[in-house]
Amino acid sequence: MVNIPSSEIAVVYVATGNKFIKEAEFSINSVISTMPDIKIYLFSDRPVNNCNLYKNIIIDKPKYSYIDKIFSLGLINEKYILYLDTDTYLVCPVYELFALLTKYDLACSRAPMRMCFKVDVPDAFSELNTGVLCLKSNNKTQLFFEKWRDTYLYQEQNQKPPHDQPSFREALWKNNLNFYILSPEYNCRFIRPGFLHGDVKILHGRDINLPAVAKYLNKTQKQRVHVPGKDKLMVYLQEQVIPSSSCADLMRENNLIQNEK
Repeated sequence: MVNIPSSEIAVVYVATGNKFIKEAEFSINSVISTMPDIKIYLFSDRPVNNCNLYKNIIIDKPKYSYIDKIFSLGLINEKYILYLDTDTYLVCPVYELFALLTKYDLACSRAPMRMCFKVDVPDAFSELNTGVLCLKSNNKTQLFFEKWRDTYLYQEQNQKPPHDQPSFREALWKNNLNFYILSPEYNCRFIRPGFLHGDVKILHGRDINLPAVAKYLNKTQKQRVHVPGKDKLMVYLQEQVIPSSSCADLMRENNLIQNEK
């Protein structure tokens, strides 16, 4: 494991409005309990009480849109940054995410739900989720933030995007960032169907009892699928099975053909 001084890393939140500030405080407590040596920043539109355990930065003239998030991320001086949406919950320490940034400029996971619209980006370059972002602070990422900001403002004015992921996708395609795709355990969108293998590290979604959700999902570390239902979250184990009879018949027929040759 790469050893990184705690002075070089930070966790960042952006919250505007009482609802999201309260949500951020709960998420921040999960970071404090799992990684107590990490510096934490909370960007908000108003002062937060009892924030002696993290640094509260007031956003100058907040827009109450995703531009507040994009702009704030460019203001952090620490070399390695983990940005978390307010509806996240750290299940365990994730220091290994910062180790990724010794090799990559950015790391994030694929979006389970995509809101792509027509832009000059190949369809195969699918949308990425911006709720958990690992970022290295350097000239390349600063240029990326500027491109992301400008693209978001253009899309907001001309295409009315539902949120910041379409502009993130386009900006990432058009910038020379060395990035890595995280496995879903580091951004478990349990409110959507998904796949897990090993322990969930970071939950991402709203629930009245996130610790209980984490405990339920981590009852096993085997390959499994989680599916949100009308009344409850379901987990199904993936069993190792032999090919179906139709596949077996096809394989046997192919072998007979090969043997005849």
